[in-house]
Amino acid sequence: MERSRWMVLCAALAKVTRGLPRLKRARYTDFLVATYYFWGVLHDRPMTWALDPANHTALFRPRACPSVSQLNRRVASDRFQRILQRLHESLAGDGRFKGLLLDGQALCVGPVSRDRDARRGHVPGGFGKGYKLHAVVASDGGIPLFSVMPLNAHELPVARAMLAPRSGTTWRARW
Repeated sequence: MERSRWMVLCAALAKVTRGLPRLKRARYTDFLVATYYFWGVLHDRPMTWALDPANHTALFRPRACPSVSQLNRRVASDRFQRILQRLHESLAGDGRFKGLLLDGQALCVGPVSRDRDARRGHVPGGFGKGYKLHAVVASDGGIPLFSVMPLNAHELPVARAMLAPRSGTTWRARW
């Protein structure tokens, strides 16, 4: 099962990264950075583990290896986030905009968490601290679009931002 998942992921990733212009002064391609990232994610391990050649198999044995700081810097960039979104859209399928449902789900962290990005907001039963997953769910159960925002972000502006670039129309709320 691991081999088939990895092959599907690499094929989709190659298709997504093929059309992007190459970064100036970048030593490693977007495809290589993304494969290191997904190698760690697939095995539920940190990026340092994914970079260690001792943890590579016949499925994944690249010749070049970026440093940990370089990999983390590239993964945190806006360009890589766009690559992840394109990959998600390509793997979600073509019938993803039939029967859309928009929803937000609170993802709370502990009250003593020192997470600087977590915000206070309404949760069922009072207030909490954390994030909110905003998702567009298709009628087939797929999630073609999603966004993780602070807990105090309202669903309506996030929904407008997620859907407006794809529809070409302006969304207006009717109360």
